Amino acid sequence: MPRKSNEQKKRELKKRKKRMGDRPSPIIDRGLVVCSDDPVDGVPVVNRDSWLNALSVRNHKKIYDAMMKFLVYFETNHYTSYSPDDMENIDKFVSLVHLSLSDPLFKLEPKQWANMIMVLHLYNGIVAASSFDTTDATLPSVLRQADNVPKLLFLMNARTRLQIPPGKFFDLSPRLASLWYSNYMLTISQPTADQMKNQYQHLHAIDERWEPVNHFVSSLYFTATYFSPDNVREVKRVLNTALKKKLETTSLKITNNPNPNKIAIVTNKWHRNHAVYKSASPLVMQLAEKYDLTLYHTGPPESAPDTLVTDGFDKVEYLWFDEATSEPHFPESFLNNDFQMIYYPDIGMSNESIWLSNLRCAPIQAMGYGHPDTSGDNSEIDYFIGGHIEEDATDHYSETMVLIPGLAQEPAWPSYERKNNYNDDETVRINCVWGPDKYNYNLLLLLRQIHERCKDVNHEFHLFMSPGANRYASLIPFIKDVAATVPNFIVHSQQEYYDYMENAEQHDFSLNSFPFGGYNTVIESLYLGLPMVTMIGGRFYNRAAAHLLEQIGMPELIAQTPGEFINITSELILNTSRRNELRQALAEMDLKAKLFTLDDDHFRQAVDHIIEHHPLKETVKIG
Repeated sequence: MPRKSNEQKKRELKKRKKRMGDRPSPIIDRGLVVCSDDPVDGVPVVNRDSWLNALSVRNHKKIYDAMMKFLVYFETNHYTSYSPDDMENIDKFVSLVHLSLSDPLFKLEPKQWANMIMVLHLYNGIVAASSFDTTDATLPSVLRQADNVPKLLFLMNARTRLQIPPGKFFDLSPRLASLWYSNYMLTISQPTADQMKNQYQHLHAIDERWEPVNHFVSSLYFTATYFSPDNVREVKRVLNTALKKKLETTSLKITNNPNPNKIAIVTNKWHRNHAVYKSASPLVMQLAEKYDLTLYHTGPPESAPDTLVTDGFDKVEYLWFDEATSEPHFPESFLNNDFQMIYYPDIGMSNESIWLSNLRCAPIQAMGYGHPDTSGDNSEIDYFIGGHIEEDATDHYSETMVLIPGLAQEPAWPSYERKNNYNDDETVRINCVWGPDKYNYNLLLLLRQIHERCKDVNHEFHLFMSPGANRYASLIPFIKDVAATVPNFIVHSQQEYYDYMENAEQHDFSLNSFPFGGYNTVIESLYLGLPMVTMIGGRFYNRAAAHLLEQIGMPELIAQTPGEFINITSELILNTSRRNELRQALAEMDLKAKLFTLDDDHFRQAVDHIIEHHPLKETVKIG
């Protein structure tokens, strides 16, 4: 056969390109996923032809790399909306992942499956934003496959209709099941009835075989209070038991030679404008005149915020787990310490605090309301320094309760300087300043009922969620889910403290969340001149707002039932004169005199009592 000339080759190539348009040849590999250096340029681009080619030749490692590359991108790059091109790439990605997982021949190594299950929460958010909505369409084909446990664990989440009991997975693969069980909780809130029901049942089905695969344990520990408050002690008991078992296999040993004048404070949140610092620092600083205090920030020095507060401490140290290897970096001053007592303001807000709560690091170990719930059965925490407000709720705690007057949390005068920028127009704007985990379907239903009662008056619900709402690629599906229930809301998820305060000040009044309510957000609302409506419950986290409202003489804003919550809120929307009356009362009120006066050093008295009388076995009231 005669050889073709260069001109012939060029003509044939031109014809082939014309037939195919600008599409790349399926046999030409340009990479399965291409990420932009700048997220403004859009989400990662997916090459369908290259992906299908990799699947056809069973290059499963390449597909795995592409899936991880696409998903991990959303760990650090956050979006509040997607363009049409973004949605095209997201739909393309989801369809190709589902096609790959539906292939019985698609296999990965155990380590690769573990990594996939560690990012299932990101995939959950991506699917929920896509045209597919859930992974339910793929699950039946995977169920028919052999050795399908890793695929099922990757696909099943709180949004799927199919919910296999966790125990079935623990029967087959306790390690992978443990990873999945924890990551199942990584989302923002429960804006649908299915999510709320599934997460509640998930936490009630915790398995004794759960094990910590790495040092990341805070998601399960933290969310138990929000999503299954009646089962917190049990969930944490299983975690504590597993962590202790793991600690026994490590070289992490603590030696203590107690000095009665030395106390350590272990926290990750001791920085200005954080709720833990604002609420707990006035109490902890009562100890500074009598005791030598050491602050342990749970994180490496380079990660500490510029606003870290070190005033009042004789020494500041850092302890942390390596993000990549989970290896502990604990200073010698902690490993061989002389503390009589260690106080944890916020167990659950960092992984380190949870692990340490299962070690005996000092003769006396106590905690407080920084994350307002028990450390759970079988921890090494002796005491919970709480408020008289919970004297009838001590059965919820595994620790011995030592109660001081009021809330055992002190308000901090906001550092924001008011702008007096209230927007007095025809629209009533209601602030819902709730952390990303505090939204739930029942609460959204209340907002819808309020809207229906007040639909003849222009009103908006402003959801101030904090930048934490941008994590897990969950914000966009969250907004879509909320829109299915609440018709008139605006989400603020990009504003840090001062911007949020300036924005919130322009509005009319606020609503508290339930069952997990606010504390500093209530104080900030009152400081800004906005009345706050709350519903009271049986725990600190849904009693604090009611206590503060009683202190300022506004008990009429406290609802005992959902019906009362709807009635009080609706009146404030519909009755302009009543709303203005409450706002005027706040404007004329000396809030500092009513809320910001620390009368006595009850916290120090509680610590003195604990040290002098340890061990205590029954609840003690101070003051």
